[in-house]
Amino acid sequence: MSENTITTVPTGELTERQEKAYRLHQQIIANERIAAQSLVEVGRDLKTMRDEKLYTEIGCENFGDYCEQRAGIKERQGYNFVAVYERFGERLAELQSVGITKLLEIAKLDEDDAEEIIESGELEEMSVRELKEKCEEYKKRCEQLTLEIEEKLEEADSNNDILAENERLKKELQHAQSATATVDANFQRSEKSRIEAQNKNRELEARIKELEEKPVEVAVQKPSDEEIKKIKDKAKKDAEKAAKAAFEDEKKKLADELSAYRTELVELEAEKNKLAEENAVLQSNAKKPPLDDSKAKVKFFLGEVQKDFNFALGAIDEIDSEDEREKLRAGMGRLIEQMKATLE
Repeated sequence: MSENTITTVPTGELTERQEKAYRLHQQIIANERIAAQSLVEVGRDLKTMRDEKLYTEIGCENFGDYCEQRAGIKERQGYNFVAVYERFGERLAELQSVGITKLLEIAKLDEDDAEEIIESGELEEMSVRELKEKCEEYKKRCEQLTLEIEEKLEEADSNNDILAENERLKKELQHAQSATATVDANFQRSEKSRIEAQNKNRELEARIKELEEKPVEVAVQKPSDEEIKKIKDKAKKDAEKAAKAAFEDEKKKLADELSAYRTELVELEAEKNKLAEENAVLQSNAKKPPLDDSKAKVKFFLGEVQKDFNFALGAIDEIDSEDEREKLRAGMGRLIEQMKATLE
């Protein structure tokens, strides 16, 4: 954007038209500077009036009533002046030639994109429609970048879920290997008991054979086949009972550990669902007006109203008749002067 300067009047005699031209040029540049500074001051003062609720001191219930009844401007126009000032601050003095309609469009972008458009030097030559199309391009680019970031975050979450599932399967495998080792140990103990019982049976059989071979006069009474069978069966049952008891104890211990592990998984899943619900509530509340802070709630709703007014201002530049557009622009200029006079 070029900087307007007051042209020095050349020395020497001037024609009447030349003198009039230089005088009007100096007046126009001076008025442009006054208008630029007025835009900064109007925006700053309206913001203070709104934020500190000073309008109540002069008989107005809200900021909208103040704009309509005391400042002589439309409520949405007042919010637009505040929005532009909040976005650009004292820099409005150098951007005033762009027009408030275009500034409102730029204010919707993030700082980097807005600065890129301003520094391009094409802003003044752009129509409001062209600027809107340019802003839409930036918004789409921003949405695409946001989508790519979200996809990468989802991919990262998926990888984390895979790693977590892998760790869970590793733990289950370790539990299974431990259980297998326990079963093997119990089986070995049972096998050992069985071998001991067999050895005991062999000893008894050898003892019986020894007694049978002794002379009748010194031999003890030979056990009957039924008694021998009972002895063998009892030894076998004792060995099996001991092995089974050890196996059942270990099995119960493993079942208890598995139950505790499953309970822990259920609790973790419940905690995960609870966090997801809390996160969803927080995200939902971020898009809603605050309920406990009246000032913030009013600011939220008025901000929504302010956005609608931006489109109304853009309609001026979309009017086909140049004369009609000039009339409306001139009316806005007079309105700014009236606002300044009212504030003074």
